[in-house]
Amino acid sequence: MPDVAIDGVFGPATEASVKAFQKNNNLNVTGVVGEETWNLLYNAVKGIVEALEIDFNVSVAGFKKFPGVDLSVG
Repeated sequence: MPDVAIDGVFGPATEASVKAFQKNNNLNVTGVVGEETWNLLYNAVKGIVEALEIDFNVSVAGFKKFPGVDLSVG
């Protein structure tokens, strides 16, 4: 996935990274983080954190399951 600066903005770089993630996971490549994309991202992050033997619930407490709203540019 392309690197993206964490700036709180869902801009073109974030969209490009989302598209790359979707393509690599055989999803429809839309650049929008809907429920299916969100859940795959969630599980990927959770798996990485747990593989590092870090308590997921403590270290990524703000990272929640799909909030019911798609994320997209803007």
